Amino acid sequence: MWQMISAVFFGLLFLFSPISASAQWTNGGNADYVIGQADFTSFLAACTQTSLDKPTSLVIDTANGKLYICDYGNNRVLRYAYPISGDQPAAELVFGQADFISKAANAGGPADASTFSEPSGIALDATGRLWVADLSNHRLVWFDAAHTISSNKPNANGVLGQADFSSTTANRGGAVGPNTMNKPTGLGVDDSGRLWLADKSNHRVLVFDDAASKANGANADKVFGQADFTSNTAAVTQNGMDNPAECSAYGSYLFVADKGNHRVLRFDNAASKANGSNADGVLGQADFVSKLALVNPTASNMYNPWGVRLDGAGSLYVSDYDDSRVVIFSNAVSKANGAAADYVLGQADFVTWNRSTTQSLMYSPSQCGVDNINNKALIADYGNNRVLVYSATAPISGNSSPAISIANTTISFTEGGAAIQIDNAATLSDADGDADWNGGTLKVQITGNAEAGDEISISDTDGDGTVITISGTNILAGGTDVGDLSASGGVVAGGTALIITFDSDATNAIVQEVLQAVHYKNTSDSPGTSNRTITVIATDKNNGSANDTRTITVTAENDSPTDISLSSTSVDEGQPSGTVVGTLSATDPDN
Repeated sequence: MWQMISAVFFGLLFLFSPISASAQWTNGGNADYVIGQADFTSFLAACTQTSLDKPTSLVIDTANGKLYICDYGNNRVLRYAYPISGDQPAAELVFGQADFISKAANAGGPADASTFSEPSGIALDATGRLWVADLSNHRLVWFDAAHTISSNKPNANGVLGQADFSSTTANRGGAVGPNTMNKPTGLGVDDSGRLWLADKSNHRVLVFDDAASKANGANADKVFGQADFTSNTAAVTQNGMDNPAECSAYGSYLFVADKGNHRVLRFDNAASKANGSNADGVLGQADFVSKLALVNPTASNMYNPWGVRLDGAGSLYVSDYDDSRVVIFSNAVSKANGAAADYVLGQADFVTWNRSTTQSLMYSPSQCGVDNINNKALIADYGNNRVLVYSATAPISGNSSPAISIANTTISFTEGGAAIQIDNAATLSDADGDADWNGGTLKVQITGNAEAGDEISISDTDGDGTVITISGTNILAGGTDVGDLSASGGVVAGGTALIITFDSDATNAIVQEVLQAVHYKNTSDSPGTSNRTITVIATDKNNGSANDTRTITVTAENDSPTDISLSSTSVDEGQPSGTVVGTLSATDPDN
């Protein structure tokens, strides 16, 4: 059976200097809890509400108190309440199956929007949208607001890699292209909504900008590992890959677990690189042309690394699958090529190799997830059919996340009215001080029931503080440039996100004033009346993030007809009654 892993990371791609704090771990330390088994010595696979079969990936949603585990062998994704406080917790919901005891691929039938065939990787974006790499269906699917779903086997909201939910062939049954996949494995989504996908058997990483806005089967926007979208040859070079299994972003950096080459690649300023660009750094090998897989492990080598994940302090966690360990590189972006790891979990030290089932040992771990808030690391111990929960011996990240508060009452917009403020009393600050906004972002987006006529804009009309103005793609506070806008004029329509990236002149007070200047209106003569959900995500320069929402009710009005005209206004003398004089026409804005 093929084996795989995945990991995820959420962080907007912006350039910053990594903070100095790093995770502190005890080499070979014991786990606190186990998921999927009754104790630390059990390892058998099963399909129940409390068991697992080859877990490959996991993602932690601390904001909504959820944990998702990709249960590859059971063709499902499980959702748990989080944090974990004991051994073998029961899942609360299942994706891909109708109940907790079913495990057939595609639920025993043809593929559709509610089924999986060997799901391998999961990710969660900042709005709570769950993404699943459905490996043997050669596609990527997503579920909006996954934490709010209340019924097993829900339908996905969209699909990439296939034209529809019923298609399942690799590369759509033909040649590789920008809209095809062949065993998609691991993925991550950053706070800008950009999705990074390890398209394993095409030996490449696909990049989808603003992925949630893509139509079913849409093209990728960029590719790494290949020179173009029509190539899929494995290579051990500075710009090649061999069966990449996972990718994860940290700031402006992208890390790729290049499994077949026994290495991890680092791409600097990844979002701005061209197709097929060279990597900028490598771990696990001394250079870009080596692919040694050493039988005897060391602190600087890897053997089929399948998972990469970064914490809020910039430490890189690599699931070193065939060395049965997780190695941790502190301040990974500054590491020289071939550098040694700083910590190891799953083995007593860097030179010991032992596959086993204990509280401190592992059997081919596939992926690691990090909880920066509760200082935990969760490791999918694939070969032991379990997930292990570890506690750090010191805080993982010294960074405090922003605090945001928007009124939870609904506000109303009436057709034809002026733009309304989202909340003129909204609060937003970062306990780490003003400097934490230098490279931080504010993202505003209609995430529920967006229509083409919906509009988000920045307009400071309340006069309660520093005046916020817009000049092209620059945003100014009291005349001082404090950041850049993703759209000229600070106006976006429909479900497009408006992103403000702040610079060194931004302060807590200014960022709060910008939030209070956010407005909504609808420009349509016939707007839909479904409630709109506005989501605001604040992310500081160290990837600390917080979000809140506001609901807007929209009232449509009955508009009077316009453009009334008669095609002819005269008739010849003596015409009988009923003679057509002309055609009367009018326009009804509501229809």
